[in-house]
Amino acid sequence: LDIPPHIPDFPIERLKEELSQANIVTCISEPVKEQLRDIGISAPVIWNPIKDVFFDSSMERKINCLYVGRCSDPNKRFDLLQNIEKYVVGPTGGSTSGNYLGLVSDVSLNQLYNSAKIVALPSKFEGLGLPALEAMAAGAVPLVCKDNPNSSLCPNFCVAEPTVESVTSTYNSLVNHFSHYQSVIVDEWTPWVQQKFSKFSIAENIVKLFQNYNS
Repeated sequence: LDIPPHIPDFPIERLKEELSQANIVTCISEPVKEQLRDIGISAPVIWNPIKDVFFDSSMERKINCLYVGRCSDPNKRFDLLQNIEKYVVGPTGGSTSGNYLGLVSDVSLNQLYNSAKIVALPSKFEGLGLPALEAMAAGAVPLVCKDNPNSSLCPNFCVAEPTVESVTSTYNSLVNHFSHYQSVIVDEWTPWVQQKFSKFSIAENIVKLFQNYNS
């Protein structure tokens, strides 16, 4: 279950009534878990799996900054990257700054992650995808904002305040010392992401949940 926190008229009471009839309710993040707890629904977090991305050490990191997402969505806060030259993957529209690559296949996305040094994701909310984790799985360094709930899944040196100045400063630090930060990502974070957020691990978590319920 995903509850969009940025939609003020979301029918939360009707949702409570419907969920109370379920044997098991799961959710995709800690913020959604807290929202459900507020209406009396207990729901364990089962994250969505990342895409089938992997770290390819043979690829050259030719892209300093890659952005993945919808530029026109105000919650993505694309404007926080206004001082950064970047390549953009996703639907076109909104701001015209950036080198647009459009929508790409999962195979191409994996290649782009492995070609990028920094994957900048200044959004306030994430939807069903987990591009910051996918970036780390491919050996890139993510840049996220402190008020994004998923920032807790990234190392502290990747986290900026949600301002143009802080995002720009954090980006400059990451790209100028990329070799050091990438070594930390590859050694400490890439294996963890690939194991914890693979589709196989997520499926195993779901199976265990049903087994515990039926035992």
